[in-house]
Parts: sequence; C-alpha cells; structure tokens
Amino acid sequence: MCSFPTKKKASNEQRPSDILKFLQDAGVDTTSITITKKDWDRNDVVYALRKAGTNMAALSKKHYDNRSTLNNVFRGHYPRGEQIVAKALGLEPKDIWPSRYS
Repeated sequence: MCSFPTKKKASNEQRPSDILKFLQDAGVDTTSITITKKDWDRNDVVYALRKAGTNMAALSKKHYDNRSTLNNVFRGHYPRGEQIVAKALGLEPKDIWPSRYS
C-alpha cells in the first residue's frame, strides 16, 4: 500500500484562550471581554455525521417516519432533533448550537 506524505495546512485561527492571554500579556483589561461560540454551520454538522458513520436521512428514518423531518434542526430551535443529532456525535446540543442554549 502506497502512502503519500500529508502536508498540514497552515492555520491563522487562534483559540479564544490564546487571544485572551495575548491581550492580558499586553496589559489589556480583559474582565469585560466575553467570548461567544458560534453555532455550527449546516455543512459542518452534515460532515461530522458522515465522519461518525451516519447521516441526517438515516437518523431521521431511525427516529421518525419521514427521512427529512430531522432537517428541522437547521430551521430553528427543535430540542428533540437537536438531541438526536448531538447524541450521534457524542456531544450536547449546546455544543453545536450555543446560541439556542444561552
């Protein structure tokens, strides 16, 4: 089997904790700074489910009669559906959709 070396992509993204530490080291008062997490994009959720070995249609068929019912999680707050998706990913719904649980 042939394997090709993979190149790591350079990332300009920094973790929020790194940014806070940088600001604190620079003498900035960070007590009034709040860091908010963004909701996952629809494509991120779909990709994570595929990586976990399932997809939206399969989860929807397993828990509902219709294969598209679970897509309602992308239209707005839908606690039961959010719980199903999060459980399939080994997460809590608030980790995927923090704006809905704040």
